Amino acid sequence: MSSEAHSDLPLAEPKLAGRRRFTLALSIILALLLGFSISTVISSGKIAEQKYLLKISGTVTLDEAELRAVAAESQEIIYWAGALQGYSYSLTIGTSGSAIVRYIPDSATAQSDSISQRAIATYPSAQAWDKSLIAAGRAGVTSFRNPDGSLVFYDGKESTSIFMAFPEQDIQVEIFDARIGQALNLALLVGQIQRIEAEKNG
Repeated sequence: MSSEAHSDLPLAEPKLAGRRRFTLALSIILALLLGFSISTVISSGKIAEQKYLLKISGTVTLDEAELRAVAAESQEIIYWAGALQGYSYSLTIGTSGSAIVRYIPDSATAQSDSISQRAIATYPSAQAWDKSLIAAGRAGVTSFRNPDGSLVFYDGKESTSIFMAFPEQDIQVEIFDARIGQALNLALLVGQIQRIEAEKNG
């Protein structure tokens, strides 16, 4: 019986060694795959972040859907004057949360400094409403209230740049349009200057 036992040993050891080699190889493969998956996720995350930063740098043009998506992703309060046919947009978001939406004619680029561009800027500020009331009451400043309660004010000599504030909101909005009277017209249209909302599906 001892001879039979000894004769079995050479048969058993290679089988066990084979299993170990297979398990080791499988572990290595799994580790490589896991490492690849993790690095892929990290790389994808970095690429997504870079794309986002580019979109809020003001150097690329966005269509309406892209602008809404990026504004929602930023989680900042960003105002604009609504979509305008024949225009795309650029978005610049500062570290303080301030944001500028520029209207870019389809024939131009985001890098263009064309004077015909329209821009809506949003400035977050604590007690923005109270500060705006003070600014609106200064000498030489023209101001009035819209039916919805929003405050409109501007330097009487500078009608291309109009400021707005809204009750109980810690933001101030600046409307710029190089065409005389256009910025004021936008401010007079109740609801025209509005927060950018995410695009609704369906």
